[in-house]
Amino acid sequence: MDALLEQSRAQTEALQQMSAQQRAYEEARVSEQQARTQRSAQVDGARYSIDSAVQSLQTTGDWSAQSLESTRTSLQQTAAAASAANSPAEASRAAEAARLVQAAQTALAQKNAQLAQYYLMQANQLLGGGGGGQNVRY
Repeated sequence: MDALLEQSRAQTEALQQMSAQQRAYEEARVSEQQARTQRSAQVDGARYSIDSAVQSLQTTGDWSAQSLESTRTSLQQTAAAASAANSPAEASRAAEAARLVQAAQTALAQKNAQLAQYYLMQANQLLGGGGGGQNVRY
């Protein structure tokens, strides 16, 4: 009788451990999905900001230095988060897009709006965007 009771306790403990492992796995999966969704939203925001900057450069020749800086910072944060999540391709794209935005900022500081537009459209294309203003000639 004691052996049967001990076996039952061992089975119950094993089931509890399996259940805890399953819960931990599910929580990790949900957390990763939420992080991926957040990174995707950041990339979408960056694409929108880049599109807006290109449109503004094309129509008025003006741009928001603060918006470009914010976009670059967001892309750098996205790259770091993707790297931490072991998504090297995503991290590489976001980091390269951040470098292109920085190159656009440099071009704008040198009063070269056409080159800035080129860099911004390259960044947008890298992020999967269509790159508003593809009809610009260089």
